[in-house]
Amino acid sequence: MEDTILTGLYDDLEGVESMLERIEAAWSEQMPGEPCPTIEYELLADRDWEREWMDDFTPCAWASGYGSCPVGTNRPRPRPLT
Repeated sequence: MEDTILTGLYDDLEGVESMLERIEAAWSEQMPGEPCPTIEYELLADRDWEREWMDDFTPCAWASGYGSCPVGTNRPRPRPLT
């Protein structure tokens, strides 16, 4: 079985145990006879999450000639529109 990583951000861990119980029950229903994989979780220290993602933000291309580029990064010279 392949490992799966699911990341979710919540205010705290309140209700996590009941959520895990629901996941395990759904697993048992969908995968009878297969043991539910171990589910690990951790509480992360609070951060300025609105800005945290920017640390790893890099230029992105969405379509031919369209994309985003953070200020201060080396970006390719724009092509003239034709």
